[in-house]
Amino acid sequence: SDKVLGENGRAHVLDVDMLNETPPLGVTISKPQTIGGMKVYWVGFDRDMLTLRAWMDKAFALAANCPVSETAYSVGAIGLDADGQQIAKGWSRASGPKNHAEEELLKNLPKGTKLHTVICTLEPCNKRSSKKTGCAERLIKAGVKRVIIGVREPDHFVEQDGVSALQDAGVEVIRLPGYEP
Repeated sequence: SDKVLGENGRAHVLDVDMLNETPPLGVTISKPQTIGGMKVYWVGFDRDMLTLRAWMDKAFALAANCPVSETAYSVGAIGLDADGQQIAKGWSRASGPKNHAEEELLKNLPKGTKLHTVICTLEPCNKRSSKKTGCAERLIKAGVKRVIIGVREPDHFVEQDGVSALQDAGVEVIRLPGYEP
């Protein structure tokens, strides 16, 4: 007694042209099987990946709040606790012209809360021209366990490798592909 599951537990008809496109990260579509004369595709969802992408989309929306700067990127960041609940957020230059999103996030972190994951639109810096301490070091000192980034930082202003700095300190770093444009 095989069950065919789809939307709300029922089979669902899909647009065939959609199957020729690359599915979004977190969604898999099987090769077709013929069952009862119909082509059947199995669709799988990676709930964790889809959740991270939803958080990243929210972080990019925060970046839209950044005051414009010709010498700095507009970055959004969201802090989550170990249960995946949002506990802080920040964006570049929210409270000062040289403040990065991660600094703003750490300023907004309620006292006594433990920061587990940071969702950041751009790789946290490990070098700065405007301040002594980079954001990767600040996150390490704050005890972050995992950093999810949308884009590696280009070497336009300062050559960066925040990812290596975080990984060398034992922080898990995940880059979600598809955000470069």
